[in-house]
Amino acid sequence: MSGISPDAVRGDGERHRRGEMFSLEHMWKDFTNVNLFEQAPRIEVPVYFFLGRHDFNAPTVISIRYFEQLDAPKGKQIVWFEDCAHAIPFEAPEEYSRILIDKVLAETYPN
Repeated sequence: MSGISPDAVRGDGERHRRGEMFSLEHMWKDFTNVNLFEQAPRIEVPVYFFLGRHDFNAPTVISIRYFEQLDAPKGKQIVWFEDCAHAIPFEAPEEYSRILIDKVLAETYPN
């Protein structure tokens, strides 16, 4: 983990935690009723799965199974973050940003 952003100010951690709790409280029922296998068997844009090798919150075996069944005519890719778990943008911010720019952006909006 690379640490705290230089833009962080006192209280950001607590605000982040309260925001997560607010979202879970208001979205949990809808969140737990999502079934991408049924609700999104086909996606018409390029799809990138960013998976943390050590993610125990969202087991990658389910993501891989969905990836294999997904019909994505514009392409689909799995991008593994070998040293990450569930919070990839926070655990590997430089690698995450680099892949978004050098891979996803470059492949979806080539010059």
